[in-house]
Amino acid sequence: MKTEQPGFALNDAKKAISVNPNYIKGYYRRGAAHLLLCKYPKAVKDFELVVKLFPKDQDAKNKLKQAREFAMSEAIRKDDDAEVVLSSDDINVPESYTGPRLDDDKISFEFIDKLSE
Repeated sequence: MKTEQPGFALNDAKKAISVNPNYIKGYYRRGAAHLLLCKYPKAVKDFELVVKLFPKDQDAKNKLKQAREFAMSEAIRKDDDAEVVLSSDDINVPESYTGPRLDDDKISFEFIDKLSE
């Protein structure tokens, strides 16, 4: 990584992980290489693992945040015309919420108008 050759760094990290799958530094380095190679979803996966195992590692948290932002930005940029699919199954809305609710997980202009009110 210090020689600015992320491809070689990626190969080294992959080899380190294959030798010892518990070598967390290998996942961190592979994530960093993926980040530099603009392979953001792969970087997200690696940094999620590192942060899960070391939740106080601020640098890994920052890199995870950066990778997620880049991945989202790239997805939006690449697929501006794509249909966005949402599922309310993963969203916990309290019963006390009195604002608009989705009907059949579909966002309508009416829903947006009510939401903006």
